[in-house]
Amino acid sequence: MVGWFFVLILAGEWIIIQLASVSSILKIQNLFPISYREILEFALFIFTGIAYASSLNNLVKARKLVWYFSQPMPLYKIFFGKFLTILWLCLGLVAFALGTMTSLILVLNAPVLLPFDFGWKLIACSVLGATGGTALSVFAYLMPYTKKAVYLYLHSMLYLGAWYALEIPLLVPVVILYSILLLGLAFKKYLDAWNNAIVYVKRPSKYDLKIPLIIRERLIKKLAYAEWLFIVRNNEHVSILLVVIFAIAGQILALQVLPHEYLSGIYARYTYAGIAGTALYVAASMLSVISALSVVGKDTQAFWAIKTAPVSGENVMFAKTYWVLFTSMIALPIVLLALPIYMFRKIPLIIFVIVSGICATFVSTAVGTWGAARFPDFSTWYRGSTDIVTTYNVLMLALVLNVIFLGIPLQIYFFDKVLGILSAIFSADMGALLYVYACKLGGKYYDQIEK
Repeated sequence: MVGWFFVLILAGEWIIIQLASVSSILKIQNLFPISYREILEFALFIFTGIAYASSLNNLVKARKLVWYFSQPMPLYKIFFGKFLTILWLCLGLVAFALGTMTSLILVLNAPVLLPFDFGWKLIACSVLGATGGTALSVFAYLMPYTKKAVYLYLHSMLYLGAWYALEIPLLVPVVILYSILLLGLAFKKYLDAWNNAIVYVKRPSKYDLKIPLIIRERLIKKLAYAEWLFIVRNNEHVSILLVVIFAIAGQILALQVLPHEYLSGIYARYTYAGIAGTALYVAASMLSVISALSVVGKDTQAFWAIKTAPVSGENVMFAKTYWVLFTSMIALPIVLLALPIYMFRKIPLIIFVIVSGICATFVSTAVGTWGAARFPDFSTWYRGSTDIVTTYNVLMLALVLNVIFLGIPLQIYFFDKVLGILSAIFSADMGALLYVYACKLGGKYYDQIEK
């Protein structure tokens, strides 16, 4: 899996270099309607996400640190030792990306893609992302909510300053110094956040009530109900709503940012399809693929209790992914409906995108279901999430399958609306069949797991 991960990274860089070569030959000035400043800001958010996830699992929510706390070891060594590990990870990703890109440019004798100052600005973004993500993981678990709001406001100023610093290089040292101060504040509040994350017991949610399930078997119904309780008690329903809102807002923002020539002419329909497809893939990755990937590993100590129950592995995988499928089947069509309602308001197009959203739900959940049973991770501090390499490869598989299942009906719809809708219904049917097969195959892997 690691080797395949590196192959995909190199292939992506090769595609970028070839596009740049073609644009230089054809004398296309702006191949992509995005500036280097926006690319760097996007990289900053990626590094922040990596640092946040790593520090949350290894620093804030890590029960294993109780042993370190009981030793005669200063707290700052534990905190900053974990932070340096995160920082080296971010810097290592930068070194790998820039190193491989430079090597490919030299081997292929391709034009230089990036200006000289892009490299050191990217390194600065990795440092800011490491410090900002680590501080964010601490601030997110402070109590009461008024204190949390104050610290999160201070944290948000880091990204506002970074936006201006990427345009005015003299501000970069000031913003880095501010990020170090945020890291110091996070260190002062670290034990409070750790206690809130580990010791705090969440009260039962008002949604902890019996809800109707279209499942006949009693044990399978109980497993599905347990998954529903996990969703509402961890406020994952709020995360689902936020993903839908940001996916819709991203599509509307793209319409405002893209030049007019991209939104008119014979290729406009591909631009609209690209915007909606990107939003759909991001939402499906977060709501279907990644959510389904953790359904097995998050059981940890409860794994053997479920495994010894008189329920087949196939039914266990179905019960565990029931709510992933149900919530995604509502959320993904809503994401796709944004552009048709906002721009076109055509009934055939609305029907087509609803069916396409259902198809994407089946396909994405099927890939996540298979990956959950094939690559389970029972690490308690990861809450069942698979490692980043496996997650990346599974997401790429979901991307390829979604392109196949949705791309063909889309091309047919461009020429004949009725046939396009019918082909989308057929693809949704095949997606449902793929989900059923994924539950069967995942059930076999589940029965073979030996924790």
